Amino acid sequence: MASVSEKKLKLLYLMELFYRQTDREHTLTLPVILQKLAEHGISAERKSIYDDIETLRSFGLDIRMCKTKNFEYYLANPLLGSQELKFLVEALEKDGELPEEKKRKLCGKLSYLCSVHQAGILQGRIAQVQEKTKGSDKISAEAAVQTAFDKKRIVCFQYADLELAEGTSELREVLRKSGKIFQVVPLQRLGEESFLGAEITGDKVKQFYLNRIRNPELSTEAVESVFLKAFMDRQEALCLEVDREALCVLAACFGKLQSVESVGKGCFQVVLNTWIQPDVLRFLLSFGEGVKVISPKKTAEQLRERAKALAKLYKN
Repeated sequence: MASVSEKKLKLLYLMELFYRQTDREHTLTLPVILQKLAEHGISAERKSIYDDIETLRSFGLDIRMCKTKNFEYYLANPLLGSQELKFLVEALEKDGELPEEKKRKLCGKLSYLCSVHQAGILQGRIAQVQEKTKGSDKISAEAAVQTAFDKKRIVCFQYADLELAEGTSELREVLRKSGKIFQVVPLQRLGEESFLGAEITGDKVKQFYLNRIRNPELSTEAVESVFLKAFMDRQEALCLEVDREALCVLAACFGKLQSVESVGKGCFQVVLNTWIQPDVLRFLLSFGEGVKVISPKKTAEQLRERAKALAKLYKN
């Protein structure tokens, strides 16, 4: 009869076996399970394995059985699924401040939280990340801006425009103001592809598109609170009536909404703080019937005039 300590070890090895060796595409038969345990010096009978599997199920492991030529077992819901691993690696890739060596070590640790089969896929993804960043320590625009948001930093960059090449019908990229370095404090997201920000030498809030940012760099110093307060004090409360889809987008862009109230099936009234200017008005118009401005009345009138001009443009 196996000792108490051997029984405990058998259960631990069996749990590790399901976590590390199985998933929906990779199953184990009972003879293979017995063989794997024997490799650790654990001898077991078939009936004891059935009992152990039930114990692990009671503990919370989603161990399932499928019937092919034999009965085969696998763990249906691992600690981390393939998509979750992919998201975590991509998040590490986008981090603008973490050194590449640290990223590689963290990715290596992630491989211990999944099956060896998933780890193989993960290592392939890591290799892609390493190849992509090899020989380059440049930070992406998305990472630079997000870090600037999170840590209240200044992000420095050049900004790209397009112009028609002389004597041709081809567009070419040119850097705005002869390659001037813009020093900008990000203030608020405006959709997934742009944000509102203020230059440290100016007093206007402007819209910047991520895909037009070139050679971004982060400052090492935090933005002075006095500077931020001066701009935040210029925000206005905007009351909107929105559908569910618009609500989700606005919550993601503007962060904390001042208030949200259901006013009917799939319809909500929200209040948010922002800078009411042409860039924001264009953003609100992009929702079509999904967003209606309730107040300020002046803003509602501005959008009404823009909508009229748009309708007139397409009038036959």
